[in-house]
Amino acid sequence: MVVNKKLLFGLALLAVGSLIGLLLANRFQDRLPGGTARPAFGDVLAVGAETGLHRVFVRSTSGSVEFAPPADDGAPVDADFRPVTPGMFLGRRTLIRTGADSSTVLQFGNSATARIEPNTQLEVVGEAFRSGEVLVTLHVATGEVLARALDLGPHERLRILSPQAVTTIESGSLMVRSTSDDTGGSTRIAVADGVSRVLPGSVDPERLALIVGDRGFSRAAQGMQRRAGRVEEGNELLLGDGQIPDASQVLKEVQRQVERAAGAGELISRGELQRISAVMDFAGSSLDELRPRTEPISGTESTRIRGLREPDERTFAAASSGSHAPATVRIETDPSDAEIYLEGLPIGKRIYSALFLDDERPVFEVRRRGYESQRIAISFDEDRDQVVQVSLARMEPELSTQEFMEAAATGRVEAVQRYIETGGDVNAIEPDGLNALARALGLPAFARGRVGAFQPHTELIAALIEAGIEVRLPYYVDGRRFFALHLPVLASLAGADADLDLIRLLLGSGASVDSYLETEEMSVTPLGAAVIVGLESGAVDYELVELLLEHGADPNAGLVYERRVLDVLSAAVVMGAYTGHSDADLVRMLLRSGARRDLRFRIDGVIGTPLQFAERLELEEIAQVLRSELAVR
Repeated sequence: MVVNKKLLFGLALLAVGSLIGLLLANRFQDRLPGGTARPAFGDVLAVGAETGLHRVFVRSTSGSVEFAPPADDGAPVDADFRPVTPGMFLGRRTLIRTGADSSTVLQFGNSATARIEPNTQLEVVGEAFRSGEVLVTLHVATGEVLARALDLGPHERLRILSPQAVTTIESGSLMVRSTSDDTGGSTRIAVADGVSRVLPGSVDPERLALIVGDRGFSRAAQGMQRRAGRVEEGNELLLGDGQIPDASQVLKEVQRQVERAAGAGELISRGELQRISAVMDFAGSSLDELRPRTEPISGTESTRIRGLREPDERTFAAASSGSHAPATVRIETDPSDAEIYLEGLPIGKRIYSALFLDDERPVFEVRRRGYESQRIAISFDEDRDQVVQVSLARMEPELSTQEFMEAAATGRVEAVQRYIETGGDVNAIEPDGLNALARALGLPAFARGRVGAFQPHTELIAALIEAGIEVRLPYYVDGRRFFALHLPVLASLAGADADLDLIRLLLGSGASVDSYLETEEMSVTPLGAAVIVGLESGAVDYELVELLLEHGADPNAGLVYERRVLDVLSAAVVMGAYTGHSDADLVRMLLRSGARRDLRFRIDGVIGTPLQFAERLELEEIAQVLRSELAVR
């Protein structure tokens, strides 16, 4: 980890100031502006707004959704969770979890709605302060949330907080997805319409300012919020652990001190507040150097996000008065994995429960690829708890498997879609072991050296992926093993018209970023290929390298190339020297992504670390980079 001197200075300033501030506070018992003590942490104060944003109720559920109050002594156990039911109002702090086939829609007063997608865990925190500000925060531990905001009041704030980002919904519709694995975590924010602001890190400075209630503190927090990146309509942003600025550690320490003092009912001196404000100004200035790149979202994704139902005043009034009991519709389907839709939005499988009004006539649709869809209109005049059995009729594929493969190879999108929609097996495999994805990518001609055979039809490939085609299937051509991801990577390195968006599409659909391309001469990962081929040609594709690293490519993966066994960092050093195209910037990229400098390999009869090889090969610039990185770790 690189030591940031400014960060150390900020943390030192924070620690020293904390001691001084506590002494002053205990001695003089300074009051905050206005002569009123701060509210206790997490307290919700009455603001007289019966329809305020913090009035959160459950609009609908699908499948098994559970809730629990947060435990004082840690995470709640399974016994603490209870089923979520439509029409119920949530407490000011409520944990919600959904299963693999379940989801729920929440409504926040008359202003916003949020759909909690399957396999999601989050905490809903509603807070209203004496200043009149109302703040609702969805703390997403893992999973996905769709949110839609309309006409937020001037003193209302809606945030979605993940480990990597604080997203402020100003207006419109967006999606926030938080994921984590052994290599770290990331947050994806996609805005379908409107504008949202994204602050890297997991600390909401404006919320701290609302707790404290000091003007100088508030100005510092507002300054940070203004520096937050804007994600415009039709774009998305991906933030990983490695993109969080060092200043976020300073903010976490500020948050810890403020929450500790608030929870204990302690007072903070004015001098301490001024010092913390200065620290926040320092942290905010680091955001000026951080401008994460946004990418356009697909039309399909935009439509899905926009499909979230708008907040409804009548439904809110019904929930508040308790005059309408939830209506339950149980739809039993054959086949059992058929999807149930309401107003064009997928709502789950088998069981859907929602708060309906007397005059509503919901129309459901049951769909399953390869089957005829059915529409069901429901009336609640007599029976508010209904069970409907639906049996879908199977369709016959319009194309044979051979015709499907030919359509994929020649880029006939409509023919492929007809085959899929009429129940054809998208994962059919031909006798040579290739599936439709391999045909669409140009195998086996590309594998046999015909670079021009790589002319992918991205729309067709996207349709195959959406239909569930296997993207991790190994392909064997003339004794060599390929995976789908290798083709666009190698085509890009070979100078073909390869689209990085296709690589992103494959990676986002589950393709293994560290899958090995194996031939008699080599065994390399996509990152290893990008490094070796880039150095041999004298033109490293930094955008491709960065893309692979962002998606978790292992910079310490072992490689075999020209009978040498080495890792990616050693390849960057040694191959750069052998080809005469040494690249210190490439070495820096790998180091910053976690490449280890202590691994030793035998290369051409010599055993050594990357630094030892750089010194032996007289690569002074690269050796200096390795020394400087080593010196601070």
